[in-house]
Amino acid sequence: MKQQNQEKYRLKGKIKILLLAACMAVMVTTVFASAEGGLVTGGASSITSGDNVSFTVNLENKEEYGTEFTVSISVSPSPESVTIENVNASGNAVSGSITVKSADLDGVTSFSGRVYPGDVTEETTYTVSVSIAGDVSGASDSFSFTVEPEEEETESADTEKTKASDEMANKGKKQSSAAIGSAAGSTAGASASSSSSSVTYNGSADNYLQDLSVSGYEFTQKFNKTRDTYFVNVKNSVTALDVCATACDSSATVRITGEDDVAEDMSKIMISVTADNGDVRTYRIYVTHGLEE
Repeated sequence: MKQQNQEKYRLKGKIKILLLAACMAVMVTTVFASAEGGLVTGGASSITSGDNVSFTVNLENKEEYGTEFTVSISVSPSPESVTIENVNASGNAVSGSITVKSADLDGVTSFSGRVYPGDVTEETTYTVSVSIAGDVSGASDSFSFTVEPEEEETESADTEKTKASDEMANKGKKQSSAAIGSAAGSTAGASASSSSSSVTYNGSADNYLQDLSVSGYEFTQKFNKTRDTYFVNVKNSVTALDVCATACDSSATVRITGEDDVAEDMSKIMISVTADNGDVRTYRIYVTHGLEE
């Protein structure tokens, strides 16, 4: 009988342990759920190619994650750049992902970020995922936005005038060649007829840049003449930049706009290169502020 009573006490003890474990599991689940709620705010549902999306990571309950934790931000598909602002570990991630250590978040209850998808040729949906991995608990959140292609830029009136002038000049050349051929006799006329059927050279079509730079700063990507979008992070006090752009062809014309007004949080500098034949290529530099003075 004594042995039976002992078995009953043991069984009751096991049941109490199981109930306590169940309660603990519910409490841990509740911590995770509360940590995940409202982790990321901001964002946008749809933007136009060339624009950016900003968001905020909330860390009001960061003590729930423990003393050691990291915040990871990733974007899929990989954009041109991701910028993390107003924390000690501010920087850029061309790969589309970046990690901020807990040591860089002392006294910080929230920090912001921006996603720069760059120029897209077709409608693309990007997903921004934010996760926290700590030694006590973690959290995760995400949002998506769609980038719509920018409408093709129309050529400027000056370019249209240049093309019209070139066409008139070429027409005059053809008429002069025909008149000379007619006066030179039948043999010369046959030669002129053959010449008039050939392709007329309208000038070089090279509208690439040989070099592009911003004085005192470096782009997040290495310059390549076929890449038309670049990003640069500057000091908060900067309101103007010195942009240097050199065309590959000396006959091409380079025009820079926007370098004298970059005081906003995000600004865009446009560099247009007009080839000798009138074809135009546009390069873009996106400017953000965040470097320490």
